[in-house]
Amino acid sequence: MTSQDPVLEVGNPVVERGETGIRILYTLVLYIGFRVAAAVLGVVVLFELLYTLVTCRVAPSEVRAFANRTLTYLYEVTRFASYNHVDAPFPFKGFPPALERMPSEDDLYPSDLEEHEPA
Repeated sequence: MTSQDPVLEVGNPVVERGETGIRILYTLVLYIGFRVAAAVLGVVVLFELLYTLVTCRVAPSEVRAFANRTLTYLYEVTRFASYNHVDAPFPFKGFPPALERMPSEDDLYPSDLEEHEPA
């Protein structure tokens, strides 16, 4: 394990009991954060669906960006809890940037639908 690559080494590394105890505490705190973030994401998804239903437009990019970052956070918590990452995520470090780029509205809903229909 290097300081540049915080992923655990392949194999069966020895982990001291003290480290495991700290990790258990971190995981309990992160579990609460995970549940809250998942609930918030559910509300955001419902908002996006209702917004699209009412306006016939994709939700604003700020809302989609927030959802994207929240998904990244949930991914980081899962990686930490499953021993696939060493560093504990937010609130023990900053909120993560988005893992993947957000598609543009044109990527989501092309304006010329006839061109993209299956043959």
